[in-house]
Amino acid sequence: MAKCKKGFKRVGDRCVRSGASSAFRPKGVLEHNLVARNVIIGMAFVLAFLWVINPPARSAVGINLVFLAIAFVVYTAREYQDDLIGITKGNILPSIGYGIVFTFFFFLITLVVPGMSLGFPSLPASIGDNLKFFLVVIVAPVTESLFFCGALYAWFSNFDNTPSKKKKWVAIILTALLFSLWHISAYISGIYLYPDFVSGMSAFMANISAFIVAFLFMLITGWFITRDGIKNLVFGIIFHMGLNLIAFSLAVAVFL
Repeated sequence: MAKCKKGFKRVGDRCVRSGASSAFRPKGVLEHNLVARNVIIGMAFVLAFLWVINPPARSAVGINLVFLAIAFVVYTAREYQDDLIGITKGNILPSIGYGIVFTFFFFLITLVVPGMSLGFPSLPASIGDNLKFFLVVIVAPVTESLFFCGALYAWFSNFDNTPSKKKKWVAIILTALLFSLWHISAYISGIYLYPDFVSGMSAFMANISAFIVAFLFMLITGWFITRDGIKNLVFGIIFHMGLNLIAFSLAVAVFL
């Protein structure tokens, strides 16, 4: 194994900067994962503030805080550092560009393929439109990318210390499955309030297309962000933001 140059130390299979510049770096945390960890902290402060001042939004804010708390633990755990997808400053512009392009083409696919549609989460009517926009278009893409593409993918990938393409795809598929199940539950939250089983199942079946779209979205995102030369959560965040912005705009247009 190659020796790290002066001013760097080995963490896993990488060399990270040591010394005064890393005084505030938790032991063993790689630089790109440290950036993601700091984003988690910043977003958590914002959501904690919203949880205090806006009681109607506490259920929606609370689950995002849970996602962030789990992601924070994983992003600071030494054993997951080599499997985590972080936020890399070096290729941030290509990640943003690819995220916009994938948003455009993925939305076209949902328009062309019969039965496919973008879902929209069920949020309390008491939440204002501006806050709904913030939660759906800004908060959800960031927190869900950190939790599903970051923490959950790393956890599934860390079964042993021997990386392989098979293990990578197992982790991507499992992450996509849980991501889809989470979204379909968000779209039909309150299913138990339907007057009968048939009505509830009708609502469930109406969202199967949203389940498929969410699964395909996470498969594409997982494949892209784990590629050598990419490995940046920014792509997943922008891709997710773009689709949520479209879904939110369509929902507002239909409502009006």
